[in-house]
Amino acid sequence: MLIILASILLFYFSAISLISIYYKEEIENRVVTEINKNLIKPIKIGHIGISAFTNFPYISFSLNEVLLPKSDSSKVPLVKLGKLKILFSPYSVLVKKFQVKEILIENGFIDARVDSLGNRDFDIIVKKDTTKTEKDSKAITSFDIHKIKFHNIHIVYENKFRPKRLDLLFSNTETELSLDSKVLTGELLGQLYSKQVALKPGTLFREADLKADFKFTFNFQTKVFAFTDCVVMSGDNSYVGNGNIDFKNKSLLTLNIKTKNADIQNVFSLIPQRWTKKIKPLNLSGQISSDANIKVSLLPGNQPDFSIDFTTDSLSIKNEKLNAQIHHVRFSGNLNANHSTSDEDYSIRFDNFSAKINKTDSLTAKGIVLQNFKDPVLKTNVNLALSGNTLFDLVHFKEYSDVSGKVNVNLTYDGKLNYLFGIRSQTPEIYGDINLNHLKLKLNKLHFAFDDLDGKISFRRDTILMHKLEVKSGKTDMELNGTAYNLFNSIFNDTTGLKMNINFTSNNFYFNDFNSHALKSKTKSASNRKIDIVKNGSFVLPYDLQASLKGKVKNFYSNSYHGNNIELDINFTKKNVKIVESMNSFGGVLSLTSNFVPVRNQIHCTSNIYMKSFYIDKVFSAFNNFKQKMLNSDNVKGVVSGNVHSFFVLSSGLVMDTTSVVVNGNFNINKLELIEVEPLMILSKIGFDEKDLKHVTFDKINTSIIIKNNVVEIPRTLFVTNILYFYLDVIIQPDGESEYYILLPVKNLKKKPNTKGLTNDSKAGLSIPIKIKGKEGKLKLL
Repeated sequence: MLIILASILLFYFSAISLISIYYKEEIENRVVTEINKNLIKPIKIGHIGISAFTNFPYISFSLNEVLLPKSDSSKVPLVKLGKLKILFSPYSVLVKKFQVKEILIENGFIDARVDSLGNRDFDIIVKKDTTKTEKDSKAITSFDIHKIKFHNIHIVYENKFRPKRLDLLFSNTETELSLDSKVLTGELLGQLYSKQVALKPGTLFREADLKADFKFTFNFQTKVFAFTDCVVMSGDNSYVGNGNIDFKNKSLLTLNIKTKNADIQNVFSLIPQRWTKKIKPLNLSGQISSDANIKVSLLPGNQPDFSIDFTTDSLSIKNEKLNAQIHHVRFSGNLNANHSTSDEDYSIRFDNFSAKINKTDSLTAKGIVLQNFKDPVLKTNVNLALSGNTLFDLVHFKEYSDVSGKVNVNLTYDGKLNYLFGIRSQTPEIYGDINLNHLKLKLNKLHFAFDDLDGKISFRRDTILMHKLEVKSGKTDMELNGTAYNLFNSIFNDTTGLKMNINFTSNNFYFNDFNSHALKSKTKSASNRKIDIVKNGSFVLPYDLQASLKGKVKNFYSNSYHGNNIELDINFTKKNVKIVESMNSFGGVLSLTSNFVPVRNQIHCTSNIYMKSFYIDKVFSAFNNFKQKMLNSDNVKGVVSGNVHSFFVLSSGLVMDTTSVVVNGNFNINKLELIEVEPLMILSKIGFDEKDLKHVTFDKINTSIIIKNNVVEIPRTLFVTNILYFYLDVIIQPDGESEYYILLPVKNLKKKPNTKGLTNDSKAGLSIPIKIKGKEGKLKLL
């Protein structure tokens, strides 16, 4: 028996050897001829090798230096292979079950192209008559290929007519194929380099080194190509894919890809740039898990329907423009598009979103939805606990010079995302609460700073409601309640339309905290900046503000002036500011109505003042003795009541033009006392007792005052004192030069003359005229 087996083997090897030696050339010619019968251009083969020894019991059949030209005139071949080697069993051919042990394909490329007109350069097969329907009884109905090895095989396919591109390098892969009952089964395992796989809607895999374990089947009856539990490794990240292509159903591709704890940048490196370019500037880092489902017909004109679920608890954002470190980002979510590659149809949803910002700030949201990636629409309910500068950095608001403190925001937002970044857009549906926790803020549009803002602000769309908002600026304190309209739109879009109706109370209000002229001297930067609140006949109000302010001020301070229990009603637009005011001042009561009107680059101010029971010494003290030294708060006492009409001009920086002041006032004065007043003391030179002149008291006086061009005039006034009565006219020049005209009736020579019925206009009768002229300390009796 052994002798028979040895004889058969000897015959087998001898036959193969003789065939490969003596019939080698004939075999090569026959193989090339048979192949070329089916090609429109001839194939070129360097040489053919047959061996029964190297891989016994299989026959080794190899084609070397294979060149297959394209169907067009291209000099680049369609196929170029260094070697194509096949190991097969002779017995399987005899029993019609073709079994290939191994196929080796190495050192070459396949380059197939379709031009923009649809011409294919790989149409190299000769078309034959397909009308024959008889089944060839000799056809192979099943086969097994245990192993197909690819070593350095570069495959390029580009379709410009129906845009697709495939660019892969099979550096070291193995494939197993089998055909049984018209089902082709296979597995691809090994290393490959993906330069680009581009099937609509975009690049599936960009440039990457990949390890693949690809299991697949193809059913020739149902025309379904399926793949199960296919694993692709990119670096240390694995992606598991399942799906199929149903060629009978519009070549419908159904694909599921899962990954767990993959590096986010690795994920971005594989998927289309058009899907990631919007978030690439965020410079994300960390890990993400995802479950993607994609459905798309591979036929022309069809768009994908995809849905990607994802989750993470470790992302961070390091965008240079944010000036904030966002870390420990956690969320689950979904990205999808409905049968479209257009950015307008993309949407992304985040659930249970949370993040840390810098060291102490945070952001949480139950849900965030972003629609339309071209002009994004944001829908969310979000809670933020932020420092002031972090908030402004996040929304790219730059119109401020200083900010500190905390802001807590509970925000519901439905509108354009660009609105938050200061880009002009439609006002969103936005409502919620802002809690200011000792926020300090200096806006560039205002010449004063908010040193402390503390309280709650509610908002609905662009309407702001203030609830007991405490404000401090300098030494001024206020509590605000009221409504502001178009606030966000005006501030973030730097546009007009801001309206405010505010009620406020203040314990202490210091005018100089809001006076631009006073502020200029406080800081070096402010002193170098010219501040104008009037230009071209209009008030320069931030965002063309229109406002109504009603308030109560317990104490009001302006330089040396002090008023209390003030009630204010202020209305202002860019063409007029009207103030209605009442207060306790100078020991009495003051009612004031003032109008401020911009004229060119000035402010014209008119006031009507009613005063009751003012203490004169306090008035002189508050107004710096009206810049004269003859009468001052130390030597004049009394109680005055009356009406004053005034006009004056302010510069655009709120500096008064003293030459513009015009005052007309009518007063009555009770309990007037003049203590060592120089014009009276000089009467000692005409016979009056100096002792009596040192402290003169007066009965009730009715008088008036006129101020114009810095000249103070007191028209003829009757003064009845404890020692005499007289008529007095006074003119005080801006330089302090004074003129006093006194008519001293001769009746004063009597003790206690009768003055009943006398008025300012009464005839003086026989009188001694006295004129006193000069400056303080240098008065002369003329």
